[in-house]
Amino acid sequence: MSALLNSKLNIKKKKYERALVLSGGAARGPYQLGIWQYLEEMGWKPDLICGTSAGALNAIQIGFKKSIEEIKETYKHIDKKKILHVSNWAKFKFIFLHKGHAPLIRTKKIIKILEKEFEKGKENLRNNEIEIVITAVNILSSKLEYFNNSVIDVEHAIASASIPIIFPWQYIDRKPYWDGSVMMNTPLWPAIESGAKEIIVVLSSPVGKESSAQVQAPRTRLQAIERMIEQRSIASYDFLLTHINWCQEESSRKGILQDIFTGHD
Repeated sequence: MSALLNSKLNIKKKKYERALVLSGGAARGPYQLGIWQYLEEMGWKPDLICGTSAGALNAIQIGFKKSIEEIKETYKHIDKKKILHVSNWAKFKFIFLHKGHAPLIRTKKIIKILEKEFEKGKENLRNNEIEIVITAVNILSSKLEYFNNSVIDVEHAIASASIPIIFPWQYIDRKPYWDGSVMMNTPLWPAIESGAKEIIVVLSSPVGKESSAQVQAPRTRLQAIERMIEQRSIASYDFLLTHINWCQEESSRKGILQDIFTGHD
């Protein structure tokens, strides 16, 4: 069975009322749980959840039908120092050895955690009435690909969050994939394609004039790199909004012209 949803995004239904979109955000991922908790308290339940990178991992945990407290406990019990540890040998290879691909962090420990999570929650994910869609980039075709909860497994979860150079790429059906945020940090398109009338987007990066007033210019090289990644991350969201606004304006303009030529008021 192919693990890929085709380019037309053949999700389970074509008409959804509500969709939740969880953007990538690396270490900021856990903050999305606060939004999910608030939505649950409001009684707002999505028909579709789209996520990439950290957002994909959160979407999958929701797909496991875990409670907010259970997801919080999962994060609390993760020893980041051990999982994200970069050995001196890895640093040496990364800096001085240029043969082959030498990622900074291996994913063996992360894979073990996910295997345990999938062992407990995979059946719930498969049978969940909420459709879960996550993304990953096919390195060979340079295309963003979508996977839903009928096929999502450990390799898909790892691939969606495999930040290039930091982590090794992940193979799916013998093809290499890495972080979906490389091409679209905010996977809004499946929600639009589904026809959802209510779409809530949870961003992990500041956007807009209000946020820019609180941001200062980078002072170091590291800060400059971080800002570059931040701006790249919000680019797909800004582009989609611009495209949607253009389509709405074009549709409105054509509607007005049609009324003029048909004689309708």
